[in-house]
Amino acid sequence: MNQVGTNWSDLAISNTADPKFVEGLRMSDLYARMAWGAIEDLARIGGVNLAEQGA
Repeated sequence: MNQVGTNWSDLAISNTADPKFVEGLRMSDLYARMAWGAIEDLARIGGVNLAEQGA
């Protein structure tokens, strides 16, 4: 499977609360949404609250 980064996905590093990131993720394909869900789950398992960090 090939995934191509897009300009909204670059915001995952710096500002996931940015409306461009939120909208881009909402409009992305199933695999991108699943990947982000896995990131959120791993952070939660590791004791990191992404919501507190703007994610």
